[in-house]
Amino acid sequence: MNFLIVAGSLDKIESGPYWSVYGLIKGFIEEGHTVTLIGSKATKRLKTENIYGKLDNSEKKFRLIALRNYGLKNFEFIPDIFLHLVRFHHEFDAIIIQGPWISSGWISFLYGKIKGICTIITIRGEFANYDSVRALRKRLFLPWVFYMLRNATMLHFLNNRERRILRFLGIKNASLVIPNGVSNTIIRLKPRPKIVAYIGRLTEGKNLLNLIKAWKIARTSDYFLKIAGTGSSKYVMSLRNEIGTDQSIELVGRIDGEDKTNFLNEADWFVLPSLREGIPMAALEALSNGVIGMFSAECNLNDFFQRNAALLMPLDVDGIAKTLEKALMFREEEKKILLENTNNLLREEYLWSSLVKSFILEIENIKKAKQPL
Repeated sequence: MNFLIVAGSLDKIESGPYWSVYGLIKGFIEEGHTVTLIGSKATKRLKTENIYGKLDNSEKKFRLIALRNYGLKNFEFIPDIFLHLVRFHHEFDAIIIQGPWISSGWISFLYGKIKGICTIITIRGEFANYDSVRALRKRLFLPWVFYMLRNATMLHFLNNRERRILRFLGIKNASLVIPNGVSNTIIRLKPRPKIVAYIGRLTEGKNLLNLIKAWKIARTSDYFLKIAGTGSSKYVMSLRNEIGTDQSIELVGRIDGEDKTNFLNEADWFVLPSLREGIPMAALEALSNGVIGMFSAECNLNDFFQRNAALLMPLDVDGIAKTLEKALMFREEEKKILLENTNNLLREEYLWSSLVKSFILEIENIKKAKQPL
């Protein structure tokens, strides 16, 4: 099959969607399918470390179209996208739009409707809970987004929670739930340094201020908390002010590539007390690098809690502090059990090789159902 994947920014190499789309593309290619990825860039050239650019040079079954975006803050307008779509000389079997709020997705949705192409919209935490839905009601384009959701061929959810919320709101068309995944599973072979790690965007939604406050009151012994990522200067300053003179907490800035792998390989625990997520790629990546996880329920990784493969972390300061104290008292034998359970669960439920096959099967079933008898 021939897929068109429509993404937002292709420059945000720290974001979860960046890496989950990459995993999806690699899976399609390995299954023998052809993929065109279209998205936006802030400048004339993509960042040199951009993995899509490297994939474009190495895979004959992959085509990258990165178009210049214009706009302010979170709204990006890509004037050239429609011209590129109408210039395609071949039909796509499916258009997969990465989130209902990107303007490139809106134009691609119209293109798919006009051409009669199977159109799939991936929901990435936009409807994580009822509070987020109430906040979204203030957005000017919400009626158009709901029109798209009701008229897409299929909705792709990363978790069951968002599917339940949208069904409650009256959006009940065809859907599937397939989480983000990992490419490999790893069990670490030796004890790690006493480091609790966070990696990802530095935003209010990640609940990092409460994490830092909890760290400062918890009995964390000789452990260190290392927070990697970038965010707005205002929010980063608020984190620095909260850290103060505490020498056991460090903001390490942006890391990627081999530096990120080394960062995770040196961590004992990974922490993510997020207020809302789809399925966090940062958490899955840490787990696949042999780091033990502590997550909030909002990360939608409930099967890890049920299988004794991670610790459940509350959102409030006292709850986070108690979870940290519990985790950092674990003996190596107890950590080994968590790691084995994590590895088994990743292998059974979260490998891209299996997830992509499920995705393809659903698309094939939809296309068969649309064919006349």
